[in-house]
Amino acid sequence: MILTPQRYAEVSAYELLQAAARGHVSIDHRFLHALLDEPERTLPGIVRFAMELKERDDRFDLEEDLVLIARHLHRPELLPFLMERVREAPEDVPELLVETICSFRDAALEPLLELHREIGPKPASEIPFLLASLGVKDERIEKALAEAAEAGHEDADFFWTVYRDISEAADEPEPFDIYEHYPEQEPPPFLDLAPEERLEFLEAGEPELRAAAIMTLGDETDLSPEILRRLHEAARSDPDARVRGAAWRALALEIEDEHLHEEMRERLQQIDTPPEERAGLIVALAPHADEHRIRRRVLELYEKPETRAAALEAMWRSADRTFGPLVRRALGDPDPRIREQALMGVGYLQMRGEMGRVKAMFDDPNLRPAALMAYALAMPSKVTPAHMRSLFKKIAEAAGGLDAAEAHLVEMALDQRLRNAGYEPLYGLEEE
Repeated sequence: MILTPQRYAEVSAYELLQAAARGHVSIDHRFLHALLDEPERTLPGIVRFAMELKERDDRFDLEEDLVLIARHLHRPELLPFLMERVREAPEDVPELLVETICSFRDAALEPLLELHREIGPKPASEIPFLLASLGVKDERIEKALAEAAEAGHEDADFFWTVYRDISEAADEPEPFDIYEHYPEQEPPPFLDLAPEERLEFLEAGEPELRAAAIMTLGDETDLSPEILRRLHEAARSDPDARVRGAAWRALALEIEDEHLHEEMRERLQQIDTPPEERAGLIVALAPHADEHRIRRRVLELYEKPETRAAALEAMWRSADRTFGPLVRRALGDPDPRIREQALMGVGYLQMRGEMGRVKAMFDDPNLRPAALMAYALAMPSKVTPAHMRSLFKKIAEAAGGLDAAEAHLVEMALDQRLRNAGYEPLYGLEEE
């Protein structure tokens, strides 16, 4: 069963958390409101799921999310779950878990003391630190701190300092807003689902959800005949133009079939075809953008802000450098989705004169991945394995360092340049 946000209220909190753990829903504000707005109704299911957490074999680990939920709800029923997290690794308690437990103040005292007695005054245990940080004056805490010192805990003096300072301050914990940690709306993590699972979302009532699932299928290879058949069916008959456009795009990026392309050409030219569907069709037909009637539609959609991003994607997928001036203009567009596609255009159309503007976008966290990709694709360099190794180092330096995902993007782009020049890929990565 596909669980859309409109149906969240129909299921229990336990089922909602199960769906998130499978990756079939995202944890966004809609999810959180369904889970947290009526705690008397939802708390039993939250507690049940939390206490089963380590017995489960889920695709996604919701431990950190559940800790945030516990901090937001601030209900003592969730303290056993928090204590279990400490029991698993008492010598390495994450900062978020420390802050959450300490926000309970007096309510957390007895569970922590019981855990301390169970584990004992081990030299590396952080339970004395948790007790010291509660902001509670209690002889039993002082005894636990003394035991930590006797056990040779290297931070024993620090624990006493924390205990004195926090107990003297004794302020109420600052209000906690869980919604600051999550987006207002976000689609499920489709890329982590098998194509067959994503196909199930074609039955979803929300057009946005259907379109988002189909868009990710367009970036897959070797889709099964059944998935291709369902995509073709959606392209022809889905009631929503965005879904039809996404389905045309996904089909054409997966298969080369002249009959299919001719069907898309005809649909593109029909006067009643909505702009949202045309947006998918022009991306699908990008390799044929040298045809006058297709190029005309690309230019028409570029002039409309709501379809400009799709037009730019068609431009860079066409590899037609005559689109360069329009790509250049779009680099300054106020819409980040449009700037992202313009960056891809700079890379794939080898617009080397724009490297300064591309580099300036390294500082924008939303545009940084596309900017790195563009920079790696278009930065002037001889194309040999040795030069690509050198270019990787230059890009990493210009970007102020690369994390693992960013390094993967750059390596993928450099491998693409090597393939285009007739070399074997240096990093052995397939384009994703």
